[in-house]
Amino acid sequence: MELILATFLWEKFASNDTLSEKAMCLYYSLFISIIFYLLIKLDRIFFGLFIKNNEKKLLNLKIGLEKIFEERKIETDFEKTKKLLEEYEIFKNKITTTSTSLYLSRYNLDYNS
Repeated sequence: MELILATFLWEKFASNDTLSEKAMCLYYSLFISIIFYLLIKLDRIFFGLFIKNNEKKLLNLKIGLEKIFEERKIETDFEKTKKLLEEYEIFKNKITTTSTSLYLSRYNLDYNS
């Protein structure tokens, strides 16, 4: 963008136009550059605020979700249920191992055959 403006200004200064036309061209070129600069800064500020606001919302949602999760764990007695499931898995594995051994011994089977 700046290269285009510089080329345009050089062309106007090298031409045989009047001094007032050259001054107006310079004025508009500087004015447009300042407007672009301000728009870019405003855009950066706006999106910075937008991102910070969304981060704050996400943090609040995460905290709320953790509270709800802890409440549900208390309501369902999560730790006790987890312990019972682990004990059931151990019991189930013992029965499976024992029944497999009985089956193999009953029919005189070997694991390797």
